[in-house]
Amino acid sequence: MLIFSLERILNLKGVTDPSGYLRKRGYGKKKAIAIAFGKNRMISLDEMEQFCQDFGCTPNDLLSWTPSEPKDDYPTNPLQPLRRTEEVLPVIELMKNISNKGIAELERYIQERKGDRPKE
Repeated sequence: MLIFSLERILNLKGVTDPSGYLRKRGYGKKKAIAIAFGKNRMISLDEMEQFCQDFGCTPNDLLSWTPSEPKDDYPTNPLQPLRRTEEVLPVIELMKNISNKGIAELERYIQERKGDRPKE
């Protein structure tokens, strides 16, 4: 089964209120909740494109796949790269026990990856 899911990318990007994030982008409450919690089965390509632009990702980052039948679970199945077995924690959770020095190092690393100059 192929599923559209924002949960993984929202966690990676540190979005702590998924439905609020979507409501700020013009989605109604019901649809925002459905999308945020993986209950929405349909999404337009325009919406997919906008999410990709918002998060700097590709559609593959927003899709996950679980074999519908055991016979579909073979190593060369072209959908295998979309399997999501690892849990992705929100960035904030990952940073809870990092020292201030570690956070400063992480900030410099992120700025370098983005192409920004680090603060002196």
